[in-house]
Amino acid sequence: PFDALSEVGPIIENAAKLLVFPDHSKIQGSELMLAVDRNWKSVPFASAKAFVRGKIDRLDLDEEGCVTITDYKTGRLIEGIEGSVQLGLYASLVMALMPQAKSVDVVLEYLRQGITKRGRIVKSDFDRARAWVERVAKAIEASAKSDAWPARPGRACLGCAAFDTCPARKKTSRAGPPPDARSALALTERLILVERERKDLLEA
Repeated sequence: PFDALSEVGPIIENAAKLLVFPDHSKIQGSELMLAVDRNWKSVPFASAKAFVRGKIDRLDLDEEGCVTITDYKTGRLIEGIEGSVQLGLYASLVMALMPQAKSVDVVLEYLRQGITKRGRIVKSDFDRARAWVERVAKAIEASAKSDAWPARPGRACLGCAAFDTCPARKKTSRAGPPPDARSALALTERLILVERERKDLLEA
């Protein structure tokens, strides 16, 4: 059975520890809703010209002009910073708003596990994130023009009511056996986490 206290308790406890700020002057905002147009210039979030929108949990600016983006994570999956499209997009939104920033650092606070990860967003991260957005935008434009919307099963499918019976998912989710015991154990652990996340989404 789903135990809400054991699930939410660690998140609340870790969040309470982190949400104590010794220097409020560095905080530029929280729950910031930012947007850019097709030229990656800052525009109002509700603007019809908005090409990419995002919400940033917390944004800090130090006396040297360096920006830090803090993202509070409540899920079970722990991911890295290097190569993250999401974080590259966050940084692009921030740089459009604050082009004078000398650098963009990222802090990931995993509230469920009490883990903190830190890193810096570099030019290759910006380029990778923007290229991904451009590819997605072109694919959407092409689908809209041809009125063809092929199914692409992925993590977003976890909360779908048709997850268990979707023919597209069953057709594309076939995989071979793990090559060794360590890979089998890692796969089993990942599948357990995915199933838990799916149940959480369905119960939310």
